[in-house]
Amino acid sequence: MKAVILAAGIGSRLRPLTNTVPKCLIEIKNGVSLLDYQIGILKSVGFPENQIFIVAGYKANKIKEKYNSLKYIINEKYTFNNIYSFYLIKNAILDDFVLINSDTLFPKILLQQLTKEQGFSTMVIDKKNTIGTEEMKVAVKKDGFIKRISKELPLRISLGEYIGLSLFKLKDAEMIFKTIENLLEEEKFNLWYEDAIDKMLVENRIRVKAYLIENIPWIEVDNIDDLRVARKKIKKIENYAL
Repeated sequence: MKAVILAAGIGSRLRPLTNTVPKCLIEIKNGVSLLDYQIGILKSVGFPENQIFIVAGYKANKIKEKYNSLKYIINEKYTFNNIYSFYLIKNAILDDFVLINSDTLFPKILLQQLTKEQGFSTMVIDKKNTIGTEEMKVAVKKDGFIKRISKELPLRISLGEYIGLSLFKLKDAEMIFKTIENLLEEEKFNLWYEDAIDKMLVENRIRVKAYLIENIPWIEVDNIDDLRVARKKIKKIENYAL
C-alpha cells in the first residue's frame, strides 16, 4: 500500500503566508509544518519514505527542497481544483493507497485504523449535526456505505463531513480515474475528486465504506482563523487515542 498527499493548491485564503510557501509548509507548531505532521504520522504507522507520494504544484520546488527523499507527482495545472491532482495519481500508483488532503490534521490512530480496512475503499466521515455550507457533506446508507458526497448535498440528508482522509482500493481508483478523465474531457476542471466519486455512487458503479467518527479532534486548515485554531488544537490532536 502507498500513501498520497495532495499538496498542489495555492492556498489563497492563507495569504500573505502563502505568498512565499505552499500551504502545506505553513508552521503549526515549533517549526513543524502541516506536511511535517502528516509525513511523521505516515512513517510512524509503517509507510517508508519511498512509498509516500506528494502531488505538488504551487511552489513545488519549496517542498522538494525540504523532502528530497519522497516520491513526487507534479501538477502543473494547480489552479484547477483537486480533481486533476487526484487524476495524476493514475500513472504513478498501481496499488491500493491512503489519500490525505494536505490541509487536514488528524490523530495518528485514525490512520492506523484506516489502514486495517482491507476489504473496501473507505472514507473517514465526522458524524455531526452542524455542517457548514462549504464542507464536503456525506450521506450514508443504513448498511454503512456512502450514498452521496458533495458540497452541494442538502444539509437535511447529510450525516457528516468528509475529513480529507481515505483509503482507495486499486480497482475502485481505476474506475474513478476513468470518470475523472471523462469529466476533464468535458472541461470540468473546477470540480473536486469527491464530485467524481459522487457521480459514480449515484450511478451505482462503486461502493465506498464510511468510517464514522464522532468527537475526535481534527481540523481542516483553509484560512487564517483555521490556522489559529489548529495551532491551539495540535497538541490535543497529537495526543488523542481511542
